[in-house]
Amino acid sequence: MDSPDGHEVSGKACPLARYCSTQEAKPPCIVPTEAEAKPLAAADGLKHLAAPPVADVALVPAPPMTIDEAKISRYLWAVVPDLIPYALEQTAVFGLELIKHTNLTGGVDAFSGGELWFIDERSFAFNGSSGRYGPRSKSHLDEICTLFRKLGYRVACTGFDTEVNRSRPVFLEDEVRWMEAAE
Repeated sequence: MDSPDGHEVSGKACPLARYCSTQEAKPPCIVPTEAEAKPLAAADGLKHLAAPPVADVALVPAPPMTIDEAKISRYLWAVVPDLIPYALEQTAVFGLELIKHTNLTGGVDAFSGGELWFIDERSFAFNGSSGRYGPRSKSHLDEICTLFRKLGYRVACTGFDTEVNRSRPVFLEDEVRWMEAAE
């Protein structure tokens, strides 16, 4: 089966189906405006994360350690049934300067969302920072990390701050831990 942009979503994507079957999709926590709920199209830069390698993405040299570094080449991602749409946050469409996670989903329910930075075609750093679809617990964020690894990516996750019950937006100093792709 192919995604709307032609990527194969079977095989390595089976972990996506398993993940979605064990989670409950939630509506956005923040009600989107009309512009924020309009779905992006491939012509707007919308892509779907499938097995690596990814192509035509902006790369960063290292995971973000500061809020300013996090603004550079930041992609938003979301997990919806059968797909993981993503796009550069700094995409000016629908009168918005920055897209929202709901632009990836069309404002419908999603399992989770966050931000990611591609280091190379097979590696990315990510967080669960989404005001609309962020992970609900540390274990939820850990499951997303496992999902990305099972798709074939080497990943580093910012971690979850249990004091405020949300994903950290950037990495803490000396806490970047790369996890290899899972078989």
